[in-house]
Amino acid sequence: MRRNLTKKLSLFLSLMCIFICMLMVTVFGSDTYNGDIDENGTMIESLDSYSGLENYLVNKLKAKTTGAIDVSAYNIEVAQNQGGKVALDLVNALLNKHPEIFYVNMNGGVSCTVRNNVIETITITKGYFSYDATEFNTEVKKVMSHIEDDMSELEKIMIVHNYLCMDVEYAYDEFVAGTVTDKQHSALGAILEKKAVCDGYSKAFAYYMNKLGIECYVITGKATTNGSEINHAWNQVKLDSEWYFVDVSWDDPVPDWYGAVRYNYFLKSASDFSDHTWSVNDFEICDNGKYDASSNVFWKNVNDQMYCIDGMVYYLKDSDDGKKTFLVKHNLSTDALTAEGSRLFTIEDKWFAFPSTTSYYPGNYSRLGYADGKLYYSNKDTIFAYDIAKNTSTKVLDADTSKGYVYGMKVANGKLSYQTSKTPNTYDGVTKSFKLSELQGSTDTDISSATVKLSGKVKLSKTKYAYTGKYIKPAVTISGLKKGRDFKVSYSNNKNVGKATVTVTGIGKYKGTLKTTFTIVPKKVTLSKITAPKKKVLKITWKKTNGTGYQVVISQNKKFKNSKTYKVKGAKKLNLTIKKLASGKRYYVKVRAYKVVKGKTYTGAYSRILYKKVK
Repeated sequence: MRRNLTKKLSLFLSLMCIFICMLMVTVFGSDTYNGDIDENGTMIESLDSYSGLENYLVNKLKAKTTGAIDVSAYNIEVAQNQGGKVALDLVNALLNKHPEIFYVNMNGGVSCTVRNNVIETITITKGYFSYDATEFNTEVKKVMSHIEDDMSELEKIMIVHNYLCMDVEYAYDEFVAGTVTDKQHSALGAILEKKAVCDGYSKAFAYYMNKLGIECYVITGKATTNGSEINHAWNQVKLDSEWYFVDVSWDDPVPDWYGAVRYNYFLKSASDFSDHTWSVNDFEICDNGKYDASSNVFWKNVNDQMYCIDGMVYYLKDSDDGKKTFLVKHNLSTDALTAEGSRLFTIEDKWFAFPSTTSYYPGNYSRLGYADGKLYYSNKDTIFAYDIAKNTSTKVLDADTSKGYVYGMKVANGKLSYQTSKTPNTYDGVTKSFKLSELQGSTDTDISSATVKLSGKVKLSKTKYAYTGKYIKPAVTISGLKKGRDFKVSYSNNKNVGKATVTVTGIGKYKGTLKTTFTIVPKKVTLSKITAPKKKVLKITWKKTNGTGYQVVISQNKKFKNSKTYKVKGAKKLNLTIKKLASGKRYYVKVRAYKVVKGKTYTGAYSRILYKKVK
């Protein structure tokens, strides 16, 4: 009897264990990259549906939590066998929304545990990448140094797009061989290793956009190339309240070609992205064709690096017959998007079919680079420097054409590099690099190995400005020096009320920096009216401006001798009633705004003066 009871108890416990195991299962999310990219989208709405989950996971991933992350408190319900997919989508959405968490290795997907159709834990299968933080931050600062606060969002997006196209090489050989590394699927591959595939490019682009405060998502979907559909990743970015597509990896030619940047997939609408497919409902609608090819935007058909300098875009434009190339300056403020701009000069050359000196390839293969106030451009065997400020052009280098002609050139990190080849399509020649300080030219080029410390008094056109809501950029002069030739200027904290900084950096032979400051104060107040509603009472009314509050000054003297100041706290408080005044006396009133920034009070200009006789 006891033996039978023991058998029954043992059977009961076994069945209970099986039942519990059926309730708690581990479901593995599929890898979202390298062949398994699907159209799950950002799923940001799903992420938002679990209150507190986003901040919780962000903190866990920023802390590089290893092992299972307990999410049972958020009641993430899933259908049968869908736990892995939901967990994967949520983590992808989180990383899409927070590209600053770039060190999570998602190339192994995620795993999760599910109990009673609720996800209990989520685990990042491969954990986190190791990387040199100092090296990473140095590289990020290098990219950010090309961007000034007062640049438009269009300029900022263009600079990052072009930088990644120039600086990163598509991991084509690894892609063909099936040996793409995990980091090449990440922002680290693009930013540090300088080699990546599509999702590496797109994650790096999203990271920089996030740094610049520009909304941007990574999109996963499909793309058609050479008649075949492949898994792919790209971006959508918000510009002037509209969403556009950007595909950096497809704008970077393969094989890597120094100086070549395309704009075929830059700020496009869905209709101009017909070779890409994605889950439309999971992303923002991109239906604005402002920058589409059909709109004839000025960079249409441009295949070279474009440079944003002081509100101008410099680029190379081929003639209709392809025999000439023009260096063009487009003014973003005054030239229409469809306008080419001003042609500065013409580049004419023939790229012979090496080693022939008679037959040549149609087209012009000049390339463009920029550093320290000079645009460098190439023809088949020579490199020139165009000084923007002086409007002069000088030869600085004769290329080695023993194995081919110059088809590629770029300027980066204080060096000029060029590629030679026998044909426009293959690179069987050589690549050579030179320090910019080593390049020789006439005295007009101001390129010399000798350096001079930047010195002198920095003078600003004004040292005090009223708040406008826009970036303020006073003119800068230094006696004996010329902006664009001898120094460049950058600004910081130059939009909001407070102390703004101007940094002057030497270029050419001048090295070092100088700094000065100017002040931004609240906008001048508009004093609306003064009334005397009751005996011995005045009511003063003004219009709202920016600030912490207002200072109201009242006096019986029109020059405000023996005046009294009333402090009104709060920018939304737009009137003041003053009682116990002297009957029958005329009172003069003026108002100004004040704002407290980091413990210091900044005051704007006084309003006009109004007066009223008290009852």
